[in-house]
Amino acid sequence: MDFSERRNYFRLSVDIPVKVLYNPQEEFRNTRLFYGSIRDLSGGGARFRTNVNFNDKEKVSLRFLLPNNSMNNPVQDFFVSAEILRSEKVENKKVYEYGAKFINISSGVQDKIVKYLFDLQISKKIHMKHTITT
Repeated sequence: MDFSERRNYFRLSVDIPVKVLYNPQEEFRNTRLFYGSIRDLSGGGARFRTNVNFNDKEKVSLRFLLPNNSMNNPVQDFFVSAEILRSEKVENKKVYEYGAKFINISSGVQDKIVKYLFDLQISKKIHMKHTITT
């Protein structure tokens, strides 16, 4: 494995609705909104699908919600900038899948994403263990 292919963050399969904001000229009035789904997530990036064809190296913003363990705030709203690293048309569908890395993400936001993924992985393991023993 080439060291450039190594990931710095644990990645977990998910299915989370996402709003993709695209602004090619970086002017607020030209921002376009598309909908899709995040297929896997890490503290460093995401793999997502949408029906819009973006080019590699383009910048987008991703807005998505994650559950929160807090009683006062049951969901966390995330808004992160990302750069498209790779793209692929999904065979036999009018859908594109993208690998994107988060850019200019604060360590606090990154920590919240990693914590969510850790908690999700633990709950999946507990569920699997319970399913096997019953």
